[in-house]
Amino acid sequence: MGRPTFPRTLADFQRRFGDEAACRSYLAASRWTEGYRCPRCGHAAGFVLPGRGLEVRGERSGRVRLHTIPDDTGRTLTGFVQASVEPETTVITDGWGGYAGLRALGYRHRPKVQGERDRAKRILPRIHRVFGNLQTWLRGTHHGVDEKNLQPYLDEYVFRFNRRGVPMAAFQTLLGLGSQHRPITHNQLRIRS
Repeated sequence: MGRPTFPRTLADFQRRFGDEAACRSYLAASRWTEGYRCPRCGHAAGFVLPGRGLEVRGERSGRVRLHTIPDDTGRTLTGFVQASVEPETTVITDGWGGYAGLRALGYRHRPKVQGERDRAKRILPRIHRVFGNLQTWLRGTHHGVDEKNLQPYLDEYVFRFNRRGVPMAAFQTLLGLGSQHRPITHNQLRIRS
């Protein structure tokens, strides 16, 4: 089947990637040209943690999803899951009641009640490692980030984390974007946001 073609112009890029679903679809088609399969066990689905989603691939961590959310209500959390995870996927969460509606939405929900705070690292170690690394990166590299600008930093972290096994993929993506169009001025960037 092969990888999908790469946009050649900024306008083409903006048309092609107008929303999150289009981006996810392109990335999935680029990464798994024959459809997703865990390289270790051959399983066709992963696990995700809402609000901060992490795919589990056999014994290893897969891709991560991070989004700022306004609150931890059921509506917000299940909305994040619906935007990030295909129905019928197994979703492992902590025991927070806001996740209770996932089963009714068609997910195989497996809540893990942590009890004491120290138990969380043992019950959901991968997502705790992701957040430990994220906090270290934000505090160390960027010396903290204000809430207003958090999402772009989360996006960068996700970009780097999801390409950690193939470091040249990130470079090739950035190089491809940078070499296919003319420079953008600061005013043009401000108009877009």
